[in-house]
Amino acid sequence: MSDFTVDSSFIVKGLVPVRRTKTDDLRARQMREYEIASEYLNAIRVGAHRMFVPAIARVEVVAVISRLTNSREDAQDGSDFVLQNAARIYYDTDLLDRAIETAIIAKTGGYDTIFLTVAKMTSSTLLTADRIQHDMAIKTGIKSMLLSDLLGTRD
Repeated sequence: MSDFTVDSSFIVKGLVPVRRTKTDDLRARQMREYEIASEYLNAIRVGAHRMFVPAIARVEVVAVISRLTNSREDAQDGSDFVLQNAARIYYDTDLLDRAIETAIIAKTGGYDTIFLTVAKMTSSTLLTADRIQHDMAIKTGIKSMLLSDLLGTRD
């Protein structure tokens, strides 16, 4: 069993099917990303991996899914996935002081800092589709896996 802090970008990639209809290299890449992210999320769903997230993940996931799909039901399903499958959800009071320290060191934006802090607190691997966040995690000594780097591998 692996422990992961799963970034909203990764959750959305695994929950929202590819909407692009044009058959081209971009669609093929998006399909591979969806398949791999979905595999990780399904492994979390069945208890093969543990997921840690900050509470803000629910808001981010809902906002992005709602924007992408224009579906209240899909957005709620995203929130439910996080709520039902997180081994632990970290609230501001759980991590504020540590997040301030992470922000000083990493010099990242607010939400990225919160995810990095959870990964650091739990000694878990960050799963993200965001290259900048991934690079910052690595730079600050946090294990991280970038979705695009997983395209040639399966876990």
